[in-house]
Amino acid sequence: MNKRVLIIGIVGIAGIGAYLYFNSKMKKATTETVDNSESLISVPPKGEVLSSPEEVLETAKKITDAKGLASKVYLLRIERAKLNSQPIRSGFLSTNEAVKLTLQKIKNEKIKELDQKITDIDKLINALGYQEANGNIVRIV
Repeated sequence: MNKRVLIIGIVGIAGIGAYLYFNSKMKKATTETVDNSESLISVPPKGEVLSSPEEVLETAKKITDAKGLASKVYLLRIERAKLNSQPIRSGFLSTNEAVKLTLQKIKNEKIKELDQKITDIDKLINALGYQEANGNIVRIV
């Protein structure tokens, strides 16, 4: 009986110690700063002084939102370029000009729709204080 109590006690103490050790490591990892050297964007942006952690979180959220929107704009521009570069092919049996004109109208409507999406997203990026440049963001000064 004494051996069983001793073994259970040792295992319990080891478990509690492991929990405390790994829990403190997780807290330390989450409080460290994020390395965003690849994006060349610092939080806070250069020249701006933030006085509270809430301001830092708000600025970081704006940056991540703007980067996500900028990547969407970049993908929409790629899609628009693909549409522009594709020739109109009506099919191997029908060489009717009316069919080609209808396909051209559909293509133009898709391009207009993509342009509208791009301008809408650009407005959102500008509202966050940034501009889109080739899928990246640039701070509006």
